[in-house]
Amino acid sequence: MEERQVVTAFLEFGGKIAVFRRSEEVSTYRGRFAGISGTIEGGRTPREQARQEIAEETGLTDKAVLLSIGEVCPVEDEELGIRFMVHPFMFHVASPELELNFEHTEYVWLNPEELSEMETVPDLLITYRAVATAEAFQGAMDRLKQEIASDRTSGALGLAAKGVYCLGISQLLQRFHPDVAQNSFLEDALEIANLRGGMEAIRNGAAQAVLEYHRHDGADLSDRLFSLGMGFRQQKAQAADSAARWIRKQGAQRIFTLSWSASVFETIKRLGPDVEVHVMESSPGGEGTRQAESLAREGIRVTLYPDSAMHVAIRDCQVCLVGTDAVLSTGNFVNKVGSAIAAQLSARIEIPLVVVTESIKLCPSQKWQRETAPWRPVNYEGKNLMIWSEPFEECRGEWVKRYITDSGVETAEEIQMECLNIQSELTRYGIHQAFYGTD
Repeated sequence: MEERQVVTAFLEFGGKIAVFRRSEEVSTYRGRFAGISGTIEGGRTPREQARQEIAEETGLTDKAVLLSIGEVCPVEDEELGIRFMVHPFMFHVASPELELNFEHTEYVWLNPEELSEMETVPDLLITYRAVATAEAFQGAMDRLKQEIASDRTSGALGLAAKGVYCLGISQLLQRFHPDVAQNSFLEDALEIANLRGGMEAIRNGAAQAVLEYHRHDGADLSDRLFSLGMGFRQQKAQAADSAARWIRKQGAQRIFTLSWSASVFETIKRLGPDVEVHVMESSPGGEGTRQAESLAREGIRVTLYPDSAMHVAIRDCQVCLVGTDAVLSTGNFVNKVGSAIAAQLSARIEIPLVVVTESIKLCPSQKWQRETAPWRPVNYEGKNLMIWSEPFEECRGEWVKRYITDSGVETAEEIQMECLNIQSELTRYGIHQAFYGTD
């Protein structure tokens, strides 16, 4: 019997799953209901193939959140002479409205227990049960927590979104398996908040999730949480749009920046090849090299400078543009080491310091938790030489000409008021101290 590796992806929204009636244009099981499915091909992993099938069959690309992965299910079809090795997945989608391609004629949203009443492809209910077990949901939560704790390449927004997705999955676990013992929602949120001490966006996202929980009186809120996480990525695009418009209005042609910032990258990409960028390499991690190479691939003229030459790199620029890991309720901001010197040099040569950021990075606290980096030992002529490598530092808000967020262009005083408003709401629901302590 031929063995074929395939994927089946179940789409979830509001606790229901979608099933799709297969059209007359497909080769097997015409007229029957199925999940999103396809043969694994082109060297793709099962997860990559599942996302590819979702994009092709529903038009969704980055708007599907992976919820769980089930054990492989062998499904034999004696008539076809094929043993399908089915890799099951479940994804949350942002909307119940889907765009079908030729492979399906209709789709239906139903409660999972209704699957047994449908005329489906072989063993669809068994495949669904494999991906909807408590172990599958808990495994997905553990996987996301591990990614947040260990990922040193993704930006704060992406990791904050993963934290909120993890909390959304905890709600699905509670809905589908109410008898399974699990942590309280607050306990899960606090665990996620403390996975990466220096990335306040992760803490802010977890606090916002708990705020949503209280606003809706503890009612099931998985859809709201997945929507909240997806919105973080939209914030980046909106902030970059606003920053690019502001820089164009100033007529700046040469921009100084340092380290890697996705927000800065997206802003400069929108400005296009008319601008020139000076980038610091940002030792010891060398994140500025990544920024320079990424911009160069977009056709931007870039010069990469060693950190020791910052005064040379900035002197002919018209704007200093940086991202941030957090904006504090004092109006100060936290960014990669080197930002404070860049801010002071900007003031000395009288060019504006612009901080482009997203609302999720507005921190309702005067304090931030340092993400400590180890001192790196180097063997130097038989002696143990230690290299300091603290990654972040706090910079004063008075140095900032403008903060530019997804909400628009703001002064340090205006951004400070936004942080205090968030703090006030968290305090009203008794959340603030649990996440941020006392200032």
